[in-house]
Amino acid sequence: MQLLSHAEAALKRNWRVVFAYIVATVLLVTVYSFVMSWLELAVPKDTNPKPFWYVLTTLSADLIKVVLITIFQSIAFTLIGSEMDRPLWKCDGWRDGLTRFFTLWFIINLLYVTSDRLPGSLPEAYQVDTVMTVLLFQLGLTVFAVPFGACIMHGGGLHWKDVPQMLAPFFRLFPMSLVAMSLGFMQFFVFAIVIITFSRESLESPWLWAVVNIPLILLECLAFAVMWLACIQYRDVAPEEDNDDFDF
Repeated sequence: MQLLSHAEAALKRNWRVVFAYIVATVLLVTVYSFVMSWLELAVPKDTNPKPFWYVLTTLSADLIKVVLITIFQSIAFTLIGSEMDRPLWKCDGWRDGLTRFFTLWFIINLLYVTSDRLPGSLPEAYQVDTVMTVLLFQLGLTVFAVPFGACIMHGGGLHWKDVPQMLAPFFRLFPMSLVAMSLGFMQFFVFAIVIITFSRESLESPWLWAVVNIPLILLECLAFAVMWLACIQYRDVAPEEDNDDFDF
């Protein structure tokens, strides 16, 4: 696909940004996993109710993780987007991007973490049904988050009244959006395969998730680049024209 080739070329031009994003995220996830493993050793799962310090530490670790990932994501996507759409897309460096797009990605990442925590906070009788609901929710979030986020970033930031207009590239150039969504589905598929394939003990290993996060981040960056190209295409071509220059 010509579209994917253009997106891959953009990531290669920005390989330092992508590499830094991967390293920072993998280090964060690894440290977070070690912290959570220590907490599980200190307070067994069957302990009920949990000590206050345990709950506070867990919530703090989750919040720090969300904040830092949001910072990494906002900066990386700002730098990649600026290079891909220079000089038409205006953003005064990574600090400006962090200020304008932090809230957008914070909401998305907070939804991920909250949905992860939800089944464990409910009575055991409700957990099976809740897990299935959460998986479907996370599938939808993984498929739509990056395409929607890219559209909103390209539109200038999270201004709620302008969101429908910002999402126009997603719907008007849906074949291109479908490629970005497919990459999101591949992310979820990789994650699901790991969950199904490895034992419970292996899944608790920080090193496993350090490795797994590398392809997940690469797929995320590729989906962003694809959707960014769609936004550029939508802006450069009159909205009433349905044809585009990419070969699907």
